[in-house]
Amino acid sequence: MYDPRRDMLFVDGALHFDVSFPDQLLRINVHPDVGDPRQRAVEAAASVSRLPTQMRTELRYVNILDGDGAAWEEALGGFFTLYDELMERRLAEHDLDETVFHETAHVALDPLLANKPEWRSNQRADNNFITSYAAKNPNKEDIAESALFAWTLTHHPGRLPADVEAGVRSVIPNRLDYLRNVLESYTPPSCPA
Repeated sequence: MYDPRRDMLFVDGALHFDVSFPDQLLRINVHPDVGDPRQRAVEAAASVSRLPTQMRTELRYVNILDGDGAAWEEALGGFFTLYDELMERRLAEHDLDETVFHETAHVALDPLLANKPEWRSNQRADNNFITSYAAKNPNKEDIAESALFAWTLTHHPGRLPADVEAGVRSVIPNRLDYLRNVLESYTPPSCPA
């Protein structure tokens, strides 16, 4: 488990938790200085379990580092990294799932879509971005920022306030249609009865 703050390729004493899904074994690596490593692994696993199957299965592992920092990913390595204090805030704000979806979109969707001419032409046609973060980083953040809205509108219509849904449709109509076409075949998570 890489820690960029200390430029350490491998963190000594990291704890490793294996999470079994019917179609996948996923490892969650937790820094030894995280207060309750098992609890953080369980919280991360719960969020990962709520991802669309086709996105989740692109993940090889998840890292949780001590302290605070912005979440980040490495698409080629098939992983993303969270920080203990970031998770604490996201859990308190009830949006850890959104962070996990965003980082997983980098791993699962960026390699699939980012260099496609159709994506680029839809991006140009919209001439706008769903967030200022996507606008500042259009080549890196636009898919991840837009995909969460597309997923929600496709698989959870009515979950967002009507004015937010209308705003999304007016700001990124072409990318929204493009992403909805990609994501409509993705399998929402399900729990056995």
